[in-house]
Amino acid sequence: MTEQKDGWNEWAKRVLGDIERLEVSIDKILIEITNLRVDIAVLKTKSAIAGAFWGALVSLIVSIIAAIIVKQMGK
Repeated sequence: MTEQKDGWNEWAKRVLGDIERLEVSIDKILIEITNLRVDIAVLKTKSAIAGAFWGALVSLIVSIIAAIIVKQMGK
């Protein structure tokens, strides 16, 4: 009977060790997911700013060209 109990104790220790190892792995994965979410948010913000900048620049250029054309037509 003692052998069964000792065998079970070793098995229980191994299972608990595996569970702890998996918990550490899951924690690392969750940290990486959080980092990826932050990186995605930063990229979305940068792309929105760049889009707004380039949109404004193109609008300005088109307005200038339109003003030049209207001025030339008035002569």
